[in-house]
Amino acid sequence: MPVDIGSIRDIILAKVGAGLEGDDEIDQILLDKVTPLFDAIWARWEWKNYYPNLQVLYVTRECVELLQGQLRDLVDAKLGANLTLSQSSIMANLVTIQQQTTAEIQQAEAMASQSRGSVIGELRKRTFAEVPPWYPNPSSPRYRGDPLYQGYWGTYGGYP
Repeated sequence: MPVDIGSIRDIILAKVGAGLEGDDEIDQILLDKVTPLFDAIWARWEWKNYYPNLQVLYVTRECVELLQGQLRDLVDAKLGANLTLSQSSIMANLVTIQQQTTAEIQQAEAMASQSRGSVIGELRKRTFAEVPPWYPNPSSPRYRGDPLYQGYWGTYGGYP
């Protein structure tokens, strides 16, 4: 059964932490910026669809980078003695997801480059050049050093 783009979108958004139905206001804000851009991101990496799952990995990494850009302004906060908001852990988790996705991309691209088909066909055509009629004969006694050869000037051995 083929997987449609909608289910792939739901999986990627759940993986990077942007749910389709978030309860938190921050998730709703982030969801509004990631979900509308998903189709554009998917179309951007469509040329990486030559190997299975490679386009999904690139789109996942792009969504993580988009979330990192949205979360870069959040800071850790301590409210009173009991409540601590640790926003840096969210960013650390996104960095971990990005590193894991980059490692998977490198592994998939290495496998894709190794699984390419071999080149079949004639790589070059061998032709032998025809000897022009004015070209000297390599079997001529002139090139063998024959002492009785009458040279160009009509004497034996070459020049007068």
